[in-house]
Amino acid sequence: METRKDESMQEQEIDLIELFYKLLIHWKWFAVTVPFALFIALIYVNLSIPIYKASASIIIKDSDTKDKMLDELFSTNSPALSAAGTQMEDEMEIMRSRSILSQVVDELNLHTIYKVKKGGRYLEEVYCPLRATLDKEAMDTLSSTLSIEIEGTVSGFEVRSEQANKQQTTTFTGFPAFIDTPAGRLTLRCLSDEEFPEEMEISILCLPDAVRACSSKLTVATTSKKTSIIGLSYTDIDKRRAEAFLSKLIEVYNRDALADKNKVAGNTLVFIEERLDSISGELGFVEKHMEQYKVQERVSDIKTNMALDLSTNNEYEKKLLEVETQLNMTNSIYNYVENSKHSYSLLPVNTGISDTGLLKLIDEYNKELLERERLLYAMKDNNPAIINQNIKIDVLKRNVVSALAGVREGLLIERNDIMQKTNYFNSRIMSIPKQEREFNNINRQQQIKANLYLMLLERKEQAAISLAATINKARIIDAALAEDVPVSPKRKVIYVGAAFWALCLTAGFIFLKDAFRTKIGSASEVEKTQLPIMGMIPQISESEKQVMEGRNNILDEAFRRTRTNLRFITESEEKRCILVTSTVSGDGKSFVSINLALTFAFMGCKVLLVGLDLRKPRLAEYFGLNTKQGMSYYLSGNETQLDNLILPSGLHPLLSVAPAGPIPPNPAELLETDKLKEAFVYFREHFDYVIVDSAPVGMVSDSLCLGRVTDFTLFVCRMNCTPKSALSLAVDLDVSEQINSVSFIINGCKVSDKKYSYGYGYGYSYGSGNTK
Repeated sequence: METRKDESMQEQEIDLIELFYKLLIHWKWFAVTVPFALFIALIYVNLSIPIYKASASIIIKDSDTKDKMLDELFSTNSPALSAAGTQMEDEMEIMRSRSILSQVVDELNLHTIYKVKKGGRYLEEVYCPLRATLDKEAMDTLSSTLSIEIEGTVSGFEVRSEQANKQQTTTFTGFPAFIDTPAGRLTLRCLSDEEFPEEMEISILCLPDAVRACSSKLTVATTSKKTSIIGLSYTDIDKRRAEAFLSKLIEVYNRDALADKNKVAGNTLVFIEERLDSISGELGFVEKHMEQYKVQERVSDIKTNMALDLSTNNEYEKKLLEVETQLNMTNSIYNYVENSKHSYSLLPVNTGISDTGLLKLIDEYNKELLERERLLYAMKDNNPAIINQNIKIDVLKRNVVSALAGVREGLLIERNDIMQKTNYFNSRIMSIPKQEREFNNINRQQQIKANLYLMLLERKEQAAISLAATINKARIIDAALAEDVPVSPKRKVIYVGAAFWALCLTAGFIFLKDAFRTKIGSASEVEKTQLPIMGMIPQISESEKQVMEGRNNILDEAFRRTRTNLRFITESEEKRCILVTSTVSGDGKSFVSINLALTFAFMGCKVLLVGLDLRKPRLAEYFGLNTKQGMSYYLSGNETQLDNLILPSGLHPLLSVAPAGPIPPNPAELLETDKLKEAFVYFREHFDYVIVDSAPVGMVSDSLCLGRVTDFTLFVCRMNCTPKSALSLAVDLDVSEQINSVSFIINGCKVSDKKYSYGYGYGYSYGSGNTK
């Protein structure tokens, strides 16, 4: 049950349709705010000064950058010192730099602004017939804006100048005029015969302020990440001035880059000439040193001599290896023969020994051994043939041993001879590195000096050529050109934005107003509780507060729909007792009870309307009945016959009323008595439907006592009257089961609510022929 409550009251999804209809019912607000916002936007557009945009594109030539000469100077033999190429970002920053923009501002006189009074306000005049010039010394020291007002008088012109809270006034009669101002001497010249305006303002900005103003209107960016093309754009109130600014910017940039390049090239040329003089002397000294070394060491080509010695030494090393191998094999065979275990064993052949005599003896010895083994297959060891064969083998063995000893002695002598020659050549080779190291050191210095000298000669020519070249660094791809259509104000954007903000602010105000509303304002808020809604009663006039049989107006149809919904949940004849309650007084609880009872009576059902609001009874007053007898009279024991309490309603023969009776001092205690159960048992036996009009459940506990005698509960809530907290109260009562099967009836719904108007109006007009 708690899960249901959490889902119903805390985890509600946003109903977009509900939000739409919530805004739609306030369409009149939007109909006022949107045209008003468009009107304000129209005034703004008409009063705004149009701003035009000029564009140009250039390509940067990397070969002419100011660091090119130094890059080439160190790029060949010293990669570690090679400078990085000029980045496009650096060039764009140079174009936006104060040094470049200061020259543009000064040459185009952009620090002076002329304004002429037109239509009650001062508007900037780009091509003014007057030229104001501040002395160079005063302009260089200007620290803040100098404001000048010129107004025509009967005798001439009056000039009021102001700077940093210092004011000065003077007059003049003709041009040229020389005016003393707080900033310095000012010269006014008339450039044409045009009529001079009666009133005008002149503002002379200090150079930093003028540069900042121009920088804010300048845009410098690459057209693509893969190209070196830079796009320039500048916005201004005058198209020709915007084009002139970009053209002058490119001119100043090229001029500055060319001067910078020539300065670097000139300094580089001086540096190269100084280095050539120094390296020429160093190269001569190194070459003289090499000559003296060759004479002293008596060498012409150390590398050739060393190669020959290494080759000869390698040959002797190979021979020494071969002799060592044969010597080892000879010793192994000798030891093998001398071992008594191998007296009649075959000796190894193909061992690498080169002595042919020894090899023949070994071969003959092995043949005799094989012959002996053949004889042993047919004879015994004491056979004379075997004995003779053994003697022959012993003789050959002694010969083999003697030959092995001779071969070993010969190999030892050969090894010693080869080792002597190897040591000789090794000593020669060991003496060469020192000579080679000394020679290489001198030779390396000579090569470095010679290469550096040749490179500097080449760079000297390149520097001279670069100094004479006058190619611009930035080549113009597209010349400066201003668009005919102003970029500001953007009429469509302003109109759309004004309408959009009007819609957003109006919607925000509606949602904000709804967020701070404490009363129920729409049926969707009730739907979020996830409790059933049995019906929605429209807001009607005082004259139509009662349903009529056979009538098809909006109120009748609303209660018919409610009756239909209730019949689905009251199909069982044992469960047709309905409790009608609300949160506070004034929600329309009695109104719903009476009309619902009448609606069931119109259907041919016997209906009893019981008044159990013992604190503030209204049924007797509405039906014009005697208030001295009623349910309180019966519950207190003063009346024993229920028939005496049930009275005809006077509105329909099938509708009866059991009024509340006199107001008792203890209403809650009376509703807890057993007589209440007895009364409802009687009511259920004699009537098809029993509808109970009770006290508000949010104010007193009387209605909670009625849960034991009723089957269903209709919780009445009224638009813009019932507090939102009543919804959580209804959910709590349903979850705790203090009253049975809680359902809502929404009273006071507006027919203008488009989301629900179909349900109100369709049944009313369909087939009735009536219109409203």
